[in-house]
Amino acid sequence: MHQVHTGSSPSYLSSLVTATANIQFRQRLRSADTNRYEPPTTRLKFGECCFSHAGPKAWNALPAELQDLMEHNAFKRQLKTFLLKARSLHECLAAGYIKCVSIGPRGLGLD
Repeated sequence: MHQVHTGSSPSYLSSLVTATANIQFRQRLRSADTNRYEPPTTRLKFGECCFSHAGPKAWNALPAELQDLMEHNAFKRQLKTFLLKARSLHECLAAGYIKCVSIGPRGLGLD
């Protein structure tokens, strides 16, 4: 999805996703100013596995700091760091080492 966002992906992949800013009725909304993509609605659970649905859902779950990165290598490095922190945080929560987690504009915060 990062390559789709930066315009360096093949056209057949770019044509499968729709940016929220490109949807006609959402151009005047605040969501049009974000880097979000709109996953298509599916009738079956099987449809949620395709790139046009799973790609935007995964991209929208990333923090804005990652979505704003334009250089591919920097994005991969920051994504790896983010995923490793999320995994270790999940393991700490499961073990009971951490009681409360807040996700704010500055990222993950531990209470």
